[in-house]
Amino acid sequence: MKKNQIHPAAIRSKELIASNLINLMKMNSYNKISVKEITEEAQLTRRTFYAHFKTKEDVLNYVLGKYNRTLLDQIVDLLDREPKVLALTYFSFWMKEIEFLRLMKEHNLLPLLFENFDQNIREIREIFGCNLSERDQQYVAYSSAYFTGILSSLLNRWIDEGANESPEEMVDILTLLTGKFSGSFLK
Repeated sequence: MKKNQIHPAAIRSKELIASNLINLMKMNSYNKISVKEITEEAQLTRRTFYAHFKTKEDVLNYVLGKYNRTLLDQIVDLLDREPKVLALTYFSFWMKEIEFLRLMKEHNLLPLLFENFDQNIREIREIFGCNLSERDQQYVAYSSAYFTGILSSLLNRWIDEGANESPEEMVDILTLLTGKFSGSFLK
């Protein structure tokens, strides 16, 4: 194995811990799940758990980071970088992961997903040519919050409504809303 390369057994252990936390959440309240339960379900020792994570919150953040990283990778791979294509990629990705979103909502954990996404939004902005100088950091912070807020609010409502709309319909809704919202400030 090369220096700084993660051992495959360590990767498997992290994945086992993560998947077993999600499995336990399907049966129990997230707040009541203990590290002991996670390690028993994963058939790993607590020592193995603590070699990779400090808390179950770290495990959840690991899972959320993986989802958001996968989404970001799909966005990076886009050939057509029009905003509507980005939005379609976003909603198509989450349509495939709707059961995970419902689980996060059931446990009141969607805000953590969106916080994690907000951390990745700067990279998305750079992909789309929104590189800003250091003097624009206030703009970066607020505009990132604006876009994360819009996308997360729509996703949250979409889940509440049963995720009946297609990703294409969600893009149309987003386009309509952002156009009307922006236009109302320009009048």
